[in-house]
Amino acid sequence: MSYFTRRPIAAMFVACILFCLIYTGIDSRKAVDSEPKRVLIRGTVENVARKARCNEYKIGPYLVVDYAKQGEYNMGQVLEVGGRLKNFREISLDGFDYGRVLRAKGYTDVLYASDIESIGTERSLYYYSGLIKATAYKKIEIIFGSHSPFVKGILFGDKAAMDSELLEAFSDTGITHIFAVSGLHVGIICAIISLLLKNTGNTSRVIVVTGFLAIYAFMTGFTPSVTRAALFFIIGEIAFFIGREYDLKCALYAAAIVLMLKNPYVVYDVGFLLSFSAVFSICAFYGLLQKNVGFAPLSMTLSANLMTWPITYAVFKNVSLVSPITNVLVVPLVPLLMAGSLASIFLSFVSIKASFFVAKIVILIVDYSSIVAMKLSDMSFASMQASEPSKGLVIMYYAAVVAFVIYYESYRVKEQRNAAKGYQ
Repeated sequence: MSYFTRRPIAAMFVACILFCLIYTGIDSRKAVDSEPKRVLIRGTVENVARKARCNEYKIGPYLVVDYAKQGEYNMGQVLEVGGRLKNFREISLDGFDYGRVLRAKGYTDVLYASDIESIGTERSLYYYSGLIKATAYKKIEIIFGSHSPFVKGILFGDKAAMDSELLEAFSDTGITHIFAVSGLHVGIICAIISLLLKNTGNTSRVIVVTGFLAIYAFMTGFTPSVTRAALFFIIGEIAFFIGREYDLKCALYAAAIVLMLKNPYVVYDVGFLLSFSAVFSICAFYGLLQKNVGFAPLSMTLSANLMTWPITYAVFKNVSLVSPITNVLVVPLVPLLMAGSLASIFLSFVSIKASFFVAKIVILIVDYSSIVAMKLSDMSFASMQASEPSKGLVIMYYAAVVAFVIYYESYRVKEQRNAAKGYQ
């Protein structure tokens, strides 16, 4: 019995990838009007990014860029924006198709705002999610002070205010992913909620977890990696609730298919690719590595890296050689970082002293993680740069890895059947 016979959804997944590549290839060659045009749009702010040079707002399919910083608008506000509209097919940086990256995030056009007027506020989930996020940001800044950019990065993936040198150190040591909200963060949140609700019924737990994940996805801007992770865990919660067997790979394929059908350009989103590859790689290789390595954190790191390093090599032209070490030293502390940060925020509504006490523990972990990243990144062999990554090498590597996964799973199934026959 073949891999695709056992998991028909895997064949659907492959078909979706091919469809996305063909569709986006045809779509990118369509002729567009190269002349920017003046437009006036009205819509609800779905996400906000405040940067040093400009403020960015997501309004429907538009990325609104406000270089003049005409106001501090928030999620849920209804804005009327006038400005110059530019199609993403015309946007490239040194030959890099940046427009395609933005399409992967769900945008169709960029609007350079010249006039912005607030019409009112729509009391939607965007508004309440933005309100919760703004409140959390204020609490984080008060409680953590100079460490607040790090905490914002861990909880919300917001790296805008982080020190560039520190970010580069985390990149060189292969642990920048702790600031890219994805399956790791969603899994930790689910674990925390499940622990808090362990004495309640399954119905209450499923409802709370699903609701919190939806709000969290709103707060983080529905990035492909967060949406994939949220769908992945929601499918698991529903399967557990209705008493059905939960197959990790099938749930992963299902979540990816939903995202690809919604937006074919998602196959070019680095966060989605890294998130999917890491989870698939862990599902495929963790058990095998753990049998031989025997140290769970190292097995987890190695299994995840097996299918993610080619992406960092091809996209960022960089491969961290100390990644296994830094991941073992830092990543196991991320659950404590997130739990401590969330606890500090919630405790601040009850007891400031208790909140600051927990925050001191979080700050110690933040300082430790920063020191590890900075020290290891200073080593001459910390990372390897590639001027021109070989696409052929990446394709051959993935073909070999996928072939091994299919072979190894078929081998395991055959062994299990033989064992069952022998037992009978």
